[in-house]
Amino acid sequence: MILRFCFLILILVKPIDCQKVLEFSSFTDESFTDLDGWNLIVVEQQGSGIDKPPSNTQSYAGFNSIYWDRSSDVFIAFGHNYPRQGIIKYYNNLKSHKALLITFQIYIFNNSNWPAGNCNVELFIDGQKQYIAMPNFNTSQKSIKQHVELSMTHTAKSIFIQFSGILTDANKVSLGIRDFYLYSIPCPMNCLFCRKTDKLEDECIDWQLASEFLVEIDRNLYNSDGWTINQANPKINLHKSTDCNSESSIYLQFIGFMEMGDSIKKTIILEPHFRLKIQYLQILISQEFAPSIYWYAYLNGKIQYQVGYMTYILSPPVCSKLLDKTRGDLIQQVEYESFHQDTLVEFATSASQSIQGSKTRWGIRNFQILIKKCHPNCQYSCFGPLETQCQNTKYPKFIIHENNLNLDTFSDDQEWQVLTLFQFTNINQCNNQALLGGHNNLQGRHFIQSVYDLKPHVKIGLSFKVYFIDKFYDEQFYVIVDGTIVYQYTIPSIVDSKKDMPYCGIYAEIDQIMKISIVTIPHTRSQVIIQIQTNQPDTSISSWGIREFILTLNGIPNIKNLNDLNFSNQNISPWKIALQNSPIWLCGSKSYIGGINALDKDSQLRKTFKNIPIHLQIRISFSIVTIQSALRQTQFILQQNINDSKKVDYLQIQDLKYCGGIEYTHLFKFDYVLDHKEDDIFILLYIEQMNAQEFWSFRDFSLSYNNEKTQS
Repeated sequence: MILRFCFLILILVKPIDCQKVLEFSSFTDESFTDLDGWNLIVVEQQGSGIDKPPSNTQSYAGFNSIYWDRSSDVFIAFGHNYPRQGIIKYYNNLKSHKALLITFQIYIFNNSNWPAGNCNVELFIDGQKQYIAMPNFNTSQKSIKQHVELSMTHTAKSIFIQFSGILTDANKVSLGIRDFYLYSIPCPMNCLFCRKTDKLEDECIDWQLASEFLVEIDRNLYNSDGWTINQANPKINLHKSTDCNSESSIYLQFIGFMEMGDSIKKTIILEPHFRLKIQYLQILISQEFAPSIYWYAYLNGKIQYQVGYMTYILSPPVCSKLLDKTRGDLIQQVEYESFHQDTLVEFATSASQSIQGSKTRWGIRNFQILIKKCHPNCQYSCFGPLETQCQNTKYPKFIIHENNLNLDTFSDDQEWQVLTLFQFTNINQCNNQALLGGHNNLQGRHFIQSVYDLKPHVKIGLSFKVYFIDKFYDEQFYVIVDGTIVYQYTIPSIVDSKKDMPYCGIYAEIDQIMKISIVTIPHTRSQVIIQIQTNQPDTSISSWGIREFILTLNGIPNIKNLNDLNFSNQNISPWKIALQNSPIWLCGSKSYIGGINALDKDSQLRKTFKNIPIHLQIRISFSIVTIQSALRQTQFILQQNINDSKKVDYLQIQDLKYCGGIEYTHLFKFDYVLDHKEDDIFILLYIEQMNAQEFWSFRDFSLSYNNEKTQS
């Protein structure tokens, strides 16, 4: 009997170099029971997703789960358009290589009584089709078993493997795979990156990994790594999931998922170099029909390359749900290489067009930058690897000014202030006059604060009356403007009883009153934060308060409050009482400032940094962990005030447990560069849109400065 069938296999030319290294293998035992990190994308999984074809002793991954049956009610919801089904695997730890060799065995079975028709089965590597089988079934040919070997050029650290099948005109078909082996053709010794033609170490040793982001596999540990999502239409109630899970349990994380009009960016600091290579994995979810869509990639605001997607061709699902009946998802490894010298790089990418009402979403992960560095003796820059190729062109170089809160565990807040602000509930009377603060209101860690927006000016002044009530023991009284102490006074422990003292406290004749005037405070910022406090211990029973407050602008009175004889709660805005507290909270094995019952919806975190050398830019980086007992569908808004600069970030909350435990905890990292010239920095952080019993914490702060402009 002659067996007749049509079977097309696309195989690329093998690399000339025959050396190979096994990266991983799957489904190699006679009867395996584990999918080994592979994930089925199927309408209905049968059991473990592993089965043996009729009259076979070997197991196949996906068999009887990757199936189509025109007579089954399971497929009624899909009508005449049968879904693409298959099995996928993402591997994130390839050794340095220039090509891949893949071998596997595939079994396709038509279980109809009168088998006929055909189906298509394809293998995609990083979204690129590498293999296709189109069997023609008949009564003599019900099954096809094929051993396949193929190779391809490949350099990325990660690989996305996808088997996908679709029924054409057959009635009942299933498929499975086994004996899957992935080999890499390694780079020459000590090379982190190489091309297919590189055979010697000298041809590729110059490449070094400069930065790597968005590589975490563990869903609970995945974070934005300092990337910023710029929404075309910012909405705090827009829920953006980073999960790619579809019907599978893959839970592969991407930064995103963004709408067509959104963009992402990341500022990266590099060492002096003359060549740059960028690699990352990009995905489009639920692609919609269009002639083509391009993503532009920018370096420092200039388009450097574009990434195209053929959205007029149907593709298999990766993250889309099968029942959504989308046109599929598109995925690819993006690579870019060019001569490059700038050490301050802002990478950004966005779609070339924003399709109104489009449901297409997109994201990236596994972002790497490799560079060829200058010779060690090159002080500034270069145009090649040799010492003779050094140049004197200066590029930005950031110098650390302060690093703190970066040990795994710490017990010192390093002068970061956690402030919880709340309104006064009552106004005290002292000597028949209203008093902001007063007995039992301002003690220990409590102080008062007000914030004012100001017109252009060069200096401000402050004056007010202060009442010191009951017994003090030479504690210090402070007036602080934008984090800087502008007035300090030692409250005497011995009081002259002959003076006319108001009686406000619980002890007679030991209260004090004085007028404080600070005529000139150099100041140019558009907003001022005024803080008045003492260093009383928590156990202190003495208290204090103020009234008759005046703020001058360039010597002219501008703001007056607390002046009425008996002012009320309605007259004290914007003054608030604050509780100063800097608790240490433990997340897993790491310490954080703030945390549960410390940094909440009414809290602020702030610190002043002094004596920064002459500079043009600053770089700020830090980490935040949010804590919630229940999930939410809206985003938090992180407000960051750095002197007069204001930065806003939206924090997307998911069901992650970064710290372990029962609460939902989510890690966010921030890293950005700002233009800045002042010799001091006042940083104020707070989160808006928080509810009760939602908290946040802070660590890993770094501040550096640069005195060179980016070359245009």
